[in-house]
Amino acid sequence: MKKVLLILIVILMSTSYVVAEFQGENPIKVGGDNHLPPYHYVNNNGIYKGFCVDIIRAIAIQKGLDIELYPMPFYSIEENKDIDMILGLEKNKEYENIYDFSAPYLTIFNSIFVKKDSKFIADIEDLNSVKIGIQKGNIPKKLKKYIRKESVEYVENQQDGFLLLMMGKIDAFIGNRLTGLYTIQKMKQTNFIKIVGQPVSPVEYCFAFRKGNENLVRIFDEGLKEIKDNGTYDEIYNKWFGEIIKTPLEMQISILKKIFWILIIIVIGIFIVFRANHFLKREVMKKTEELQNLNNSLIESNKKIKKEYILRQQIFNSVYHGIMTISKEGVINFVNLKLEEITGHGHIFNESIYDTSMMKIISKKELEDVLTFGKQYIRKEKSIDLGDEKKIFVYSICPLNGEQGNLIGAVISLEDITKEKEIQEKLIQKDKMHVLGELMAIIAHELRNPLTSIKTFIDLIPQKFESKKFRERLLYYVPSELDRMNKLVTDLLHYVSPKKVDKMQVKIEKLVLEVITLLENKIIKSNIHVIRKIESNAIIYADRKQLKQVLINLILNSIQAIDKENGKIEIICYNDDTNCIIKMIDNGRGIQKEKIKRVMEPFFTDKENGTGLGLAICYQIVKEHGGQFKIISEVDKGTEVHLIFQEMQ
Repeated sequence: MKKVLLILIVILMSTSYVVAEFQGENPIKVGGDNHLPPYHYVNNNGIYKGFCVDIIRAIAIQKGLDIELYPMPFYSIEENKDIDMILGLEKNKEYENIYDFSAPYLTIFNSIFVKKDSKFIADIEDLNSVKIGIQKGNIPKKLKKYIRKESVEYVENQQDGFLLLMMGKIDAFIGNRLTGLYTIQKMKQTNFIKIVGQPVSPVEYCFAFRKGNENLVRIFDEGLKEIKDNGTYDEIYNKWFGEIIKTPLEMQISILKKIFWILIIIVIGIFIVFRANHFLKREVMKKTEELQNLNNSLIESNKKIKKEYILRQQIFNSVYHGIMTISKEGVINFVNLKLEEITGHGHIFNESIYDTSMMKIISKKELEDVLTFGKQYIRKEKSIDLGDEKKIFVYSICPLNGEQGNLIGAVISLEDITKEKEIQEKLIQKDKMHVLGELMAIIAHELRNPLTSIKTFIDLIPQKFESKKFRERLLYYVPSELDRMNKLVTDLLHYVSPKKVDKMQVKIEKLVLEVITLLENKIIKSNIHVIRKIESNAIIYADRKQLKQVLINLILNSIQAIDKENGKIEIICYNDDTNCIIKMIDNGRGIQKEKIKRVMEPFFTDKENGTGLGLAICYQIVKEHGGQFKIISEVDKGTEVHLIFQEMQ
């Protein structure tokens, strides 16, 4: 306890010593701006006054300090080495190396002042292209990136800045907001100068001390806290920044003015009511006539709409396809005659589609996809066995949107293609027979050439068998021609007698990796860069071996087509709404436009030792899987092969 008491006595003695130090013969010299009302300024009688002046005097009285105030232009304060402290200064990194700062005692900010008729300056961003005025030594840090040094006019105080603004020598003046408002009112320029934009660089206002005066800083902080606690600070603040209190006479005049304007408004209102009543009668008569005309117009429009509705009904009933529209709930709200004829059902209007025979033709899942997610299914084929006969239909289900683009139902079109299919099968059979004839001629030609070579060698055996060169040629060419015939027969068997499709889930990413690994040596030897962009969820239902054969053939074709440096093969696989798409893209020599249509024909090739069956087999395998096979190519630019399969259901 004694130790604590001793420490308190030492602290009190130290404080008393510090205060006594600043109560000596040398007063504290305080420099302040001589023209920054209402903070600190010299009035017309030469008295230095303002909010900040009253605050520092209150602190001096509270702490028993002797101070001397030196009003001067702001930029002169920093140059004056005799000054012990500055009355008000923004605390920032630039000044912290020069001064010690007290606790903040006021938040101030700058504003942009322009002439009232100015139209092209609205905010801080507009200052870059104009001439502006700023008080010396008071450039807000935020402004530096928005102004050009050569366009700045420095002034002694804000009054000088406003004079330059009124004379048109500057386009805008940037200064303290409250000081500016005070100066404008004093100069009676409130009708000619306005403030634009947001407040600029709000800062904390502090007392600034020469470096090394930490004790003086502490004393002023204590004094500031004490006058805030005892209410002196609030009294000074209300004195300079509080609301103006009107005198009783002023209040009476203000009330009388309000009553006068209320009476004027009432009189004007009564006049308007009488005039409105007069005009209202004429307007009622006019509107009655307009309503009558509008009613007649609506009757005519109704007749026209009815005629158009009948016409639309006739058009829909005349089309070859069956058409049905349903609501989102599946209720049938339109059926044309052709659909009733195809399905054999009539009077199904307002019934649920789920209770009709249409559900035997269309897929329930597809219908719900359209009604729920707005998907569409185009020309889906469905075969139905009716016992003694078989019917084949093609249907499409599309979303039906309202005026606002929102989903309100679906449109179903239906076509009976049974007869067309029968005709198509007959044509296909006829075409097959024609192709078979051409195929036999091509096979005969392809087999005759190696057989002729073999026969020639056999005929020459009795005469040239003793010749070593002849025997070497015999042993080379005969097996070679036999291999050629064997490959031709093997490819032909693959083409005309394809293996049974054994479908399973095939993950494309894994299958492509297997094929690239298999052909890795050939790819490296050909100096080709392979790029894979395959979605991990790309899965189709297919015969894995046959699909692998297709990918191998396509990659080999791309390798053979690339005859330049920086060869590239890009393999892309992704899912769209309904399909899994595989793309093989190379930068090889491409295919001539007139040959693209024929490259999938059997025995068509431009390779020296090719059979012309590779792409034909690939095309046939894809077709057997219900897929699409497309080739896009341009000479000297490359080739794209697209394989399109339905997603695994």
